[in-house]
Amino acid sequence: MSKQSQSTHLQVVSKLLDSCETKNAKRGLKALAKSADLSYLFAGASMIATIVEQLGLNQKDDPIHVVIDSALDNDIFDHCRWLAIVPLLLGDASCKCTFTVLVQGKYKDTPTQFRRVIDYIIAAELKNNVNITMVEASLTEFIDNIGLDDVTFVLNNILTKQSVDNSISATTIHNIVERGVPYIVCDVSPVSVLYRGGMLNLAGVSSSGQLIKNPYPVYFGKIKSVKYANFGYALVFDQSDENFEYDNSLLESYLGLEHFLLCRLEHHDPLKKPPFEEQGSIRLFTGVTLYPDSCHSVVEYQGDTYQLSLDKNLAVPPFSLASKDVNELSANACWALSIYGHLTYDIKRRKVA
Repeated sequence: MSKQSQSTHLQVVSKLLDSCETKNAKRGLKALAKSADLSYLFAGASMIATIVEQLGLNQKDDPIHVVIDSALDNDIFDHCRWLAIVPLLLGDASCKCTFTVLVQGKYKDTPTQFRRVIDYIIAAELKNNVNITMVEASLTEFIDNIGLDDVTFVLNNILTKQSVDNSISATTIHNIVERGVPYIVCDVSPVSVLYRGGMLNLAGVSSSGQLIKNPYPVYFGKIKSVKYANFGYALVFDQSDENFEYDNSLLESYLGLEHFLLCRLEHHDPLKKPPFEEQGSIRLFTGVTLYPDSCHSVVEYQGDTYQLSLDKNLAVPPFSLASKDVNELSANACWALSIYGHLTYDIKRRKVA
């Protein structure tokens, strides 16, 4: 376990110890603190608590109801019971929270040795003020049957094709935002969550805010972290486009970029910054530099360095790289992934030749 990861793990446990009053809860948390890195248990709850604070939601007056859209198997531990620590992270054990976790088909739960600890905390510390329900349904099915009347926001960790791959799904997200319920996407890094944001722009929604950073994420490290380094950053979609029209062909082009995003993560690129200008060049990613005036690029790929030319029509970002608007940042991030795709295709073509 890295020092950074260990520190995050212990910071959360320390905060929970300060919020808990019973001896048994404190005893269980102290045992948990001595264990290996368990930050993956806390990442989802800490992200939700941070979003609640950033959005200025008054949890004392209104109960919090978070719907988690298309939950990933890798995020389901102890039937999502660890989401219950949200009130403790907010410093108010009396806060009433409901979490509805939507899963597609049968899901696989991963039990941990600390399940009794969280069960005790829910019963003794939170007085059962937290309700967590797993529902096998799509977001559209949930809304058609239950509605949105008491939903605070909808959260989707690592937006997948299934969430926006047809007009019904995309229209559902659009309608949610149109009714004043924020739809929030999370991912490992700023660039990856901006890429997901570009997909949602095609669903007729946009963001009026900034990226929200989780103070207690699972830090990106080894390749396996691509699976578990979730809830690092969030982007809130709270604006709808009245002229929204679903465009499947354009969405497919965006979905095709995900392969290149994963390639960057698997090459240990933390993807902390969208493309930016640097001494007459554009740094697309770590080891990938574009010189727009000459349409020349330098790419480090699989241990080798390549110098490649690029079509001048592709070498211009859609928006100013100095922009702070998250929707424009999303478009620029997707542009960078597209350029990287062209460059790696050229490299592979040369190797075959």
